[in-house]
Amino acid sequence: MRVLRGFESLTTTQHVFEALESRRHRGIGGLWGGSTALLTLALHRRWSGGILLLTADDDESFALESDIAALTPRGYEGSAPLTLTTELYDLDGQVDRMSRSQRIRALAALADNPHFLLLTSLDALTQPAPGRNSLQRSQIRLRAGTPQNQGELFQKARAAGLRRVPLVSAPGEISQRGDVIDIFPMACPEAWRLEFFDGELESIRTFDPATQSSLGTCDEIHFALGGDDEQCEVLDHVLHKDLLILNHEPLRIEERMVQSMSPGDATSKTFQRFRDSTAGLAAFDLSSLPTHDLDFKILSAGSKVGSGETDPLGRLRSIRGISGPVRIVCQTGEEKDRLQRIFAKNGISDEHEQISLTVGSLSQGFRIADLNLTILSNTEFAGVPARARRVEKSAVPSRALSSFFELGPGDIVVHAVNGIARFEGIELVERGDSREDHLSLLFRDDVRLLVPASKIHLVQKYVGSGDARPRLDKLGGKS
Repeated sequence: MRVLRGFESLTTTQHVFEALESRRHRGIGGLWGGSTALLTLALHRRWSGGILLLTADDDESFALESDIAALTPRGYEGSAPLTLTTELYDLDGQVDRMSRSQRIRALAALADNPHFLLLTSLDALTQPAPGRNSLQRSQIRLRAGTPQNQGELFQKARAAGLRRVPLVSAPGEISQRGDVIDIFPMACPEAWRLEFFDGELESIRTFDPATQSSLGTCDEIHFALGGDDEQCEVLDHVLHKDLLILNHEPLRIEERMVQSMSPGDATSKTFQRFRDSTAGLAAFDLSSLPTHDLDFKILSAGSKVGSGETDPLGRLRSIRGISGPVRIVCQTGEEKDRLQRIFAKNGISDEHEQISLTVGSLSQGFRIADLNLTILSNTEFAGVPARARRVEKSAVPSRALSSFFELGPGDIVVHAVNGIARFEGIELVERGDSREDHLSLLFRDDVRLLVPASKIHLVQKYVGSGDARPRLDKLGGKS
């Protein structure tokens, strides 16, 4: 909490608070690295209403979410940020149910939280959203050991848009096997296994859709089934007179608008309605570049030259000078322990050198000269490039092939290296005097890959339940 309070005491921050009271549209610049997260936390503490932080794309939203989590102090009483992501579709126009589930969960969490902090990209903001009334109508509360009509529950779930499948593997699915109902609501991060006996809900268990194994039990659950029967705009969920708008890197938002919107199309009209409806609200443009309005003096986290592992003391001095507190944000507890061992081996006292180690994910370090404070990630301290953020995806259900005769044109397959593709057929490839059959796989953007029959062990058949086809992966992508 000391870092956040120190940031709040800065002269520029006090001027920002004054501008907040006047509810004017102002520019705030000089926010280098992860310092935007500190300002967001300070505004969240100061502002009594909700905050909508708009970014150019989902990657920036994810980075800000991680920065806020890494810099949130212990004992912070504000609610955790909610991140609204873009809904994805495959080449056949089928919705990716994981992305839709994430959107519904984020919007459902806004209902009872007038002091929310919502991070959303431009694309996520302009996509359709489930109606507020629709989410409220689909509320379910279940308690183990109480009477419960199994048939009525199943029919209510089906009416809310859940698909009946043999095996539940993704959000928005439900299955019934005798006295057992497996359900994965769209607005719920977990799948539930409900066991009935003689008109009573006997037990409630969470289970892993990938392995179908039970994870734990609980006495009572409360969730929203989904709400696919009514649509509105994200604006309808967030707009009220006490909404604060934060535009993160407005130049990048404008660039994204040019790339993704055409004048007069549906997304352009939705965004224009958003701008018109929020024109009279308090708003700040947050930028790493100077705005010549309200500008901080925040610097980069020192030189990138030098290794904190081979010469930790020299690295500290190159970052912060002779003195001044340094906070190092380590990506894992193991990396934190490793860095502590390096300090101990080199006779470096955390207390004497004013070093504090925390666990989290920081996109980019920064130095607040007025506080003589430096905050950076352990990878920056080590002097190596940070690893690209990787968005976790659920395990893809698949099985090994014994022969390519098991496949038919149009079947979905999983390549061990490149992910999900569509099997197009068999092609005979001649190289010199040799001839070999190859599997032709189609990836996103109509990119094809030929896999030799001798490498068939790299390809597995997709066996996901339900009738929705998964989204194809990009050849050479990071998924």
